[in-house]
Amino acid sequence: MSDSSCWLPLESDSEIWQSYLECLGVKNDSLQFIELYSLDYDSLKQTSEEYPNIFGCIFLYPDISTKQQEKDENDLKFDVWFLKQINTLGNACGLIALLHCLGNNLNRIDLIPTSLLSNFFSKTSKCKSGIERANVLVNDENIRSCHVKYAQRGSTEAQNDHVEFHYVAYTIVNNSLVELDGCKEKPYIICQNLKDKNKFLIEVGDIVKNKVNEMNGDIRFSLIALATK
Repeated sequence: MSDSSCWLPLESDSEIWQSYLECLGVKNDSLQFIELYSLDYDSLKQTSEEYPNIFGCIFLYPDISTKQQEKDENDLKFDVWFLKQINTLGNACGLIALLHCLGNNLNRIDLIPTSLLSNFFSKTSKCKSGIERANVLVNDENIRSCHVKYAQRGSTEAQNDHVEFHYVAYTIVNNSLVELDGCKEKPYIICQNLKDKNKFLIEVGDIVKNKVNEMNGDIRFSLIALATK
């Protein structure tokens, strides 16, 4: 079993993420990452029209969990692929956010058969909780080795102690916009009956704007969308 120091933080860099996921088993050049620089309605609407196959968003922001109140719990009426960020996963929230986007959209992702991700999702499909899935990840030495390789890339030196920033994923499951935060106990439904997929980015943009307001206007954040080609 690996210790938490093996799970270093990922830099928010779409090129690193692209190479990392391809190392894990996503078919080369089958995904694209769109960095969102504006949260205004017209810009997000235009991006949605330009990239109609967007299926997830990953938000990086300063970790203010100690200042925020937990959201009211809501009962999930459908299955959501969720992985808990247990202590032995260290600073793996970036990887966990990527897995949350992929794991809830496997019908749209082109995985290479018998690849690391294909095997991982096959194993975790039998798990009954986010903690069980976390333990599968902790014990996957091949994914861990790949993670260490790509976490050490980028302009920021990788750290194995507490980091200031945190990743959260957003995707649509069963026509519901869901927030997936591995540090929470379970997924959180933002809104239901989101049948118009073109409104996904606009809804996520509103969520991010609210979070920025909670951070007193702190603009140290990034928002990256994932889409199939």
